[in-house]
Amino acid sequence: MLNLLKRVVKQICTHLFLIWEILNDSKLGPFSNIQNEMALAVKVHRGERPSIHVLVRDTPQDIIDMIVNCWDKDRSKD
Repeated sequence: MLNLLKRVVKQICTHLFLIWEILNDSKLGPFSNIQNEMALAVKVHRGERPSIHVLVRDTPQDIIDMIVNCWDKDRSKD
């Protein structure tokens, strides 16, 4: 049951990343300045995430909170 819950949370977080891309007001992709996949993996492993501040102004706070929670490196808060 715990593995199923972890998979569901992972799916939700993946979908929230897509929502971030849709609501991204700058229209640049996340980490658009990264040259290769290895550099991207290192940044994500270090806890770097795309900016939440580029979302369109009227993004509901609940959506912002879910994105921030999913991207939080400290998953013990769940």
